[in-house]
Amino acid sequence: MKSVFTCGVNVDVPKQDFTSKSKAAFGLLWADAKFAFSKSDILKWSIWWAFGTCGNFQVGNYIQPLWEEIAPVADNEIYNGGVEAVTTLLGAVAAFSVAYVDFDWNLVGDLVLCIISLIDAATLVLMALTDDIWVAYVSYVVFRMSYQTMITIISYQVAKEIRPDSYGLIFGVNTFCALLLQTILTMVVVEPFGLGLGPRKQFVVYGGYFGSLGILFLGFAVYVLCFKKPVTKKESWEQESVPREEPPVGLTESF
Repeated sequence: MKSVFTCGVNVDVPKQDFTSKSKAAFGLLWADAKFAFSKSDILKWSIWWAFGTCGNFQVGNYIQPLWEEIAPVADNEIYNGGVEAVTTLLGAVAAFSVAYVDFDWNLVGDLVLCIISLIDAATLVLMALTDDIWVAYVSYVVFRMSYQTMITIISYQVAKEIRPDSYGLIFGVNTFCALLLQTILTMVVVEPFGLGLGPRKQFVVYGGYFGSLGILFLGFAVYVLCFKKPVTKKESWEQESVPREEPPVGLTESF
């Protein structure tokens, strides 16, 4: 018991131990995660988020050795840095431009993710096979721009479907999964006790990785386009006009 002095009177207040507080905190985290990932759209967006971010990190980490193998000249380091700068700038412009694109992402999102994944796969394989450094540069810019654009769309789509106090949790879970996948991919593809592949073969593997992701989302897209009814503007307006009643935090799910 904890004694609190209030209004001239000592009042004994029950004191929660660390175990009870921890159980309550993890219970709230589980309830929010269960609420979010039980929605199929959020689950699909999060799958691409985790796998796409993993691939993006991996490409960013190992692009320099690939460029060095394609054109092993010291002067190319200057261009390498310039390409990274241009990639960042164009990626920001592409992400900003998404605000002016009006699509029903719940309907066409899977198809767009499929197309972007296949484009990424093609650019990665092209980087692995080309002997022209400028082809590799352009392919890299296209890859990074497509990723920045899609991750912006995904972040918005996920954020609008979950509770505001769950943003950090869901975004953190997706990023953690991406880093876990990256660790596994590095151990299998790069490390000597794994396959220990050189830069070119690594990027062929990464191309196959994104190609598999594209095929997965092609299946999702076919299912959605065949069986999911599109939401009209009137229905969308009616859904947004109805106030959502949210129960108090901590009482949203039983755990």
